[in-house]
Amino acid sequence: MSLVVVGTDYQVVIPDDVREQLPVAVGDALEVTFQCGSILLRPASQGAKQAAFKELLDELQKPLPPDSKFANMTEEEIMDLAIQVVAETRAEARLQAEHSHEAGH
Repeated sequence: MSLVVVGTDYQVVIPDDVREQLPVAVGDALEVTFQCGSILLRPASQGAKQAAFKELLDELQKPLPPDSKFANMTEEEIMDLAIQVVAETRAEARLQAEHSHEAGH
């Protein structure tokens, strides 16, 4: 068991020994849930990624309040994030299509 400290903005770092066992990389989207008194992190499904992207777009269309999760990001950082999410969603959709095609044969 690893011990982590909650940092500013309630951020935590996934310890090396845990991270090495997960298919996760910098920039990956994770679903966060609370179950039975524990916090559960798991790779986000395509639907969750699309919902997160929609939330990002919705946020970008209105003035950012000071407590917004995007308020401290530059426009360039927000655009980079949006481009990354679109690329990941497209790549995942292509993989799913390939798997579906392979399963059909």
